[in-house]
Amino acid sequence: MRTLIAAIGVVALLTSVSGAALLADHADLIYDAATGNVKLDPTEAAGGVMTNWAVETSWGTFNAPGVCVFPTVGYAMNTDTAQQISQTDVTQAGFSYVADLGNIFPTGLDAASLAALLDVTHSYVGTVGTGQLDLDLVVIPEPATLTLLGVAGVGVLLRRRR
Repeated sequence: MRTLIAAIGVVALLTSVSGAALLADHADLIYDAATGNVKLDPTEAAGGVMTNWAVETSWGTFNAPGVCVFPTVGYAMNTDTAQQISQTDVTQAGFSYVADLGNIFPTGLDAASLAALLDVTHSYVGTVGTGQLDLDLVVIPEPATLTLLGVAGVGVLLRRRR
């Protein structure tokens, strides 16, 4: 019974950490709520490569211009404004590593707030011919949120022992 409770707790924690169930076959946008840091992970994209990507908001602002660290160097067209950050690799070679874009988003967003911020688009293109797909949004919660989840889990275990 304890194993079942622990397994349910792990599933609940993973779901809360990602903000939604992790989806396969889509590249990830990984957001750190404590710092506003954003990473792009193309490992689940078609071909494991991301050639073009864009995030855009109609109402909020990013910590831009001039803050984003673009992953593709050379033959790329970059946009870095307060409401749109994107990159188009004209060679279509793309990148296949986890790219750290820097602290380009506001801090303290949960999964729903992040999705609302990216109301215009949060998309990418994998290898040539795959078409435009939505990035999976993965939220790393602030340390206080993780601490609260941990305390709640311990409380549940202690209550079960009595």
